[in-house]
Amino acid sequence: MLALTMLASALLSPAAPPGCLCFAHAGVQDKPMPDFCLALPDCHDCGATGREVLVVQAPEWSVVRASVRAEAPPGFGAAQGDYQALSPDGSPAGVVEAKTMRSLVDHLVIAAERQRQAPAELLLRLQARLRPPEGSGR
Repeated sequence: MLALTMLASALLSPAAPPGCLCFAHAGVQDKPMPDFCLALPDCHDCGATGREVLVVQAPEWSVVRASVRAEAPPGFGAAQGDYQALSPDGSPAGVVEAKTMRSLVDHLVIAAERQRQAPAELLLRLQARLRPPEGSGR
């Protein structure tokens, strides 16, 4: 897990705060996808963004950070669920491809369930919206 955190730290923009990242949908959409922030419990930078904020614990934060790529790959923005990662001040902090965002959201839902907590409504909405269409093979 430490290696993932170190790798993610190297990939993220230096402007990205250590405990908060916001996500703005950058892919195609048939209806609006939510913009949101993920933050560690002691980080309050996301509160001023006007986005929905979900607090995650340190193990999940490592997965969040490891999910962000510094550069957009070819074709980025063509899939529903492609997200731009942003610092709370709105500066670019990387990108998350749709497939990775689906895995990240699934991981966060499972983590909540393991802690015997109901997953946040935001996660359930994202999970439903990120699910590939039936028969799409994606």
